[in-house]
Amino acid sequence: MNQMIDNCELLSIFPTPVVKFKVPEELFISFSSLKQRLSENSEKLGGHTVSENTYVLENLEYKNLRSWILSRIQEFGNTVLTINQTFLLTQSWLNRYSSGESSHIRSHSNSIVSGMIFMGGVQENAKMVFHKPELGGFGLNALEPSYFTDDQHDYTYVSRVYNMPVGSGQLVLFPSWLSYSIPSNTTNQDIWSISFNSMVALSMGDSHRLNEFIYPKTGIFTTEQPNLGNGQ
Repeated sequence: MNQMIDNCELLSIFPTPVVKFKVPEELFISFSSLKQRLSENSEKLGGHTVSENTYVLENLEYKNLRSWILSRIQEFGNTVLTINQTFLLTQSWLNRYSSGESSHIRSHSNSIVSGMIFMGGVQENAKMVFHKPELGGFGLNALEPSYFTDDQHDYTYVSRVYNMPVGSGQLVLFPSWLSYSIPSNTTNQDIWSISFNSMVALSMGDSHRLNEFIYPKTGIFTTEQPNLGNGQ
């Protein structure tokens, strides 16, 4: 941050939290099997390859990885987002970005916390690009003053994107409303990842505010298995 004039306080209000975790090495054993599943059952979607199965982490083979992911979501939700509820994973799917492939700008609906684990083939220049929302953003979108373009200035408050480097064995968690994209893979190595969404259990809202929603007794938000129509 560049030094401003004395006797002032510069505040950063309404920050957006994004967190990165290192996946424990003992869980890397799941990565080979997950890549094999994507290679056998996949489809092209949005400029890259996606698994046909969109509930891959429901497979008992990945229960340890799934449990670890849920613990990190719970930690993020409770500690950072101050959500006083239990989280559950909903959908989870695999991605492969071959040379020249990318994903368009997207956010995840019907989810509270989303995330990605990068599973190898990630070079030093690989990244996730987060995009600032138009509403509540810089606020001068219709005006075009002249901005500095040198490296001596802090662009935290005016940048429309944030380029975040990612590496193999990293988990990234972020609020599901936050838009992101995966830029074009400029290497000859495939970039592999697993994406997932989450929701809180039991209920949302409040009866006194007339916005309460109580989940049905069946489905993915109970101990019953979801309807995996696309197979395991």
